Amino acid sequence: MKRALLFIGVFGFAIVAAGQSPSQVQRVPIRATSVIDIGNTVQYRGNVQIAIGTSLVVADEVDIPKARFNSDGSANAIQLRGDVRITFDSSAPVILENK
Repeated sequence: MKRALLFIGVFGFAIVAAGQSPSQVQRVPIRATSVIDIGNTVQYRGNVQIAIGTSLVVADEVDIPKARFNSDGSANAIQLRGDVRITFDSSAPVILENK
């Protein structure tokens, strides 16, 4: 009985897992006057534009770490400097909250 349950559990999980599609990768286009690849960071300089969905982030300078996560599992931060603006071009309402 235990073997039958183990068999059903293992192969049942495999069948369910096989039916799941992997998460989609979102491509985020970045434009800048210059791009400098230094060590573990890519530096974008001059009129940097990052399109995320229907939103647009514009900054004078942006530093993006090559690694998405730190060694402790926390997310690496993207550094925005200079004149930074965010525009939302969406038909859905956007609510900005202070926390």
